[in-house]
Amino acid sequence: MKNYGRKLAPVEEEFELYQNQLEGTASIAALMRVRGAINIHVIKQSLSLIQQRHPFLQMHIVDSKDGMYFEAEQAPEIPLRIVERNKEKQWLEVIEEEFSQKFDSQRDLLLKLAYIPSGFGSDIFDLIFTIHHSISDGVSLIELCREFLDYCARIAAGEQV
Repeated sequence: MKNYGRKLAPVEEEFELYQNQLEGTASIAALMRVRGAINIHVIKQSLSLIQQRHPFLQMHIVDSKDGMYFEAEQAPEIPLRIVERNKEKQWLEVIEEEFSQKFDSQRDLLLKLAYIPSGFGSDIFDLIFTIHHSISDGVSLIELCREFLDYCARIAAGEQV
């Protein structure tokens, strides 16, 4: 018998069913527009740190005969998509794309990040976090974004984290 993690609570299971069986998405997105420059390695390192800190960012969902479970097995890195900026409000299209792509929660991690570098006459870069609603609500996602930006600032300043 396979050793699964925690069984999904009823509300988490509802979000998973909604995500996969109905015409909709159980995703939440947060857009961060940040003035300045950032190194892609800082982004990757910060993603790795929040993933290590939060176990649900290392999991996917497994549907077994006795219910749905969170499972972590050699978690890959949180998916990072780099989107070339070709207009000022590129983030609008990216958010639409993120919501149109459902999570394959049986296979993939339940958080992903899209990064739109500055450019096109702007010194602002955009970060779009998209998370499966079974592991986060809006308030928790905002806190996760704050934590991510804190790691970015500390790493960019040369601090040991």
